Amino acid sequence: MTRTHSVRLATEADFDRIVDVVVEAFLRDPVYNYFGSLKEFIPKDRDSQEKEHRKRWAQFLLKLCVLGGGRVTVLVEHGETSPEEESERIVGVAEWLPPNKRVALWRVRTMVKAGIIVMLRAWGLPGLLRCGFEWMDSTEQTMLKAFQKRNLGKPEATWHLLQIAVLPECQGKGYMSKLFREAFDHAPDAIFTLEATTAGSRDKYAHIGFEGIGVVTLGKGKSDTDGFKAKGESAVGVDAYPMVKLVK
Repeated sequence: MTRTHSVRLATEADFDRIVDVVVEAFLRDPVYNYFGSLKEFIPKDRDSQEKEHRKRWAQFLLKLCVLGGGRVTVLVEHGETSPEEESERIVGVAEWLPPNKRVALWRVRTMVKAGIIVMLRAWGLPGLLRCGFEWMDSTEQTMLKAFQKRNLGKPEATWHLLQIAVLPECQGKGYMSKLFREAFDHAPDAIFTLEATTAGSRDKYAHIGFEGIGVVTLGKGKSDTDGFKAKGESAVGVDAYPMVKLVK
């Protein structure tokens, strides 16, 4: 059956499906593995505590985006209605925070509403320190220095990507590019920023027009390149890549 596709704004009714898409897309992500203090990859074909924790993380970021006044778009595939197949299927999502809408850690009420207590129970204090301070502080400082050096203003004044995800079986169809293009069309005169969590995603974003402005290494001495607990020579940490797309 031939399917068409389109990008639209997400509704609250889409949230559960959005979380499922994000979990599947980021199941092997090294930075998220590091946040969760994992020792091995999360199994795709069965439920596990670690998979549930990854789901809670996806829910937390989505709620944080919505509570912060963010813009969430979904890419949907359309097909003919039949008893066996959905007429519309969400296969991709992008979560954006508008300029000057960053959600600071000290905004306790917002953090609690987003589910920070649930994340504390899931990952413990070490996990929250890794994503809330080690990750955020390092990437924000890298971004700030790059912006100051190039007289680009403040990083907070950009459209910032919290997450973008496409189901693994739908990757390679140009869906991620379509999600980005929709955002660029929505704010044609804006600067966009993001952090790539793998070298592969970094290269894909570069193809769309983003440029790297540094490398942030997390977990050096504590994790290997997959984000798993490690010691000794293999504990080189995981790399993340702050990136920016300027106005042309």
